[in-house]
Formats: sequence, structure tokens, C-alpha cells
Amino acid sequence: PVPVRLPAAGVFVLESHHDRAFRMAPTAEAFAKVLHPTAGAGWVVRGGRRTPLARGDVVYVPPGETHHLEDDGARPLSLYVLCARDPASDGPRGFRRFPAPLWAAEVRQLFRHLLHEQTLGRAGHELILRGLAWQLLGLVRRAQAGDPAAPAA
Repeated sequence: PVPVRLPAAGVFVLESHHDRAFRMAPTAEAFAKVLHPTAGAGWVVRGGRRTPLARGDVVYVPPGETHHLEDDGARPLSLYVLCARDPASDGPRGFRRFPAPLWAAEVRQLFRHLLHEQTLGRAGHELILRGLAWQLLGLVRRAQAGDPAAPAA
């Protein structure tokens, strides 16, 4: 697992490709995570509960939630992970998995943009990273709320 230290902007994004030896110890961080698998399969494990994790899913892990990932032995995971301090009072609430929602393509596009901005580090990138992270968290919150204007989950 990649150790995460949030920069001053409060946003860090990573792309992770697991091998068959991948192991993650249970962890609880002070920031929220959004997981978006691009290949493979596995589970998010929280308090003994195993939630499936498959290509195209969008999973929200709230700050402080003890969890770890387990890969399907035959198909290790590749995934995007957003780590962010969520400053919005109307942000996502509680753990939630959206199995391959129709809006997953928008999520993938946001992740690619986040990685691009983080990698280049140009002037203003911290503001853009925050804005893109808030947009992604907003999509999750809208889907959690069952907003009729949200794409179907």
C-alpha cells in the first residue's frame, strides 16, 4: 500500500496496481477516500464485513472508518484512489458502494484529470485539485441522497 500524506491542499490521488502478493493492514485515516477499480476484483473489509469491489464501482470510505482491501487471488485489483479532507458540511455520509454506476465514466474522467494536475504541479494546481475532488465528492453525495437529477446508481 502507498503511504498517504495529504499536502496542504488536502487532496492526494493515486493509481495502484496490485500484484498477487498485495496485503493491506486494517487502517483508519483522518481523510475520506473514494475508490474506483479499473481492473480486477476484491473486497473492502470493514469490521468483518466484506463488500465486493469490481471494475467500474465507486466506493466511498468516510474518515475514521477502519478498513482494508483484499484482492481476488486470480484477479488483483487496479484502482484509482482519491484521498481528501472533505470540507463540505453536505459531503458524503457513511460508507457506500455504488456497483458500476452509469456515472462511472465521469468519475474515471475526474480521476484522470486529478492525476494529470497532481503530476504536473503547475501554478494553480492545488486549487484545481480541490475543485475536482469536491466535484467527485459531490457526485457521491448526490447519488447517496438519491437526487433525481443524479445519474442512476
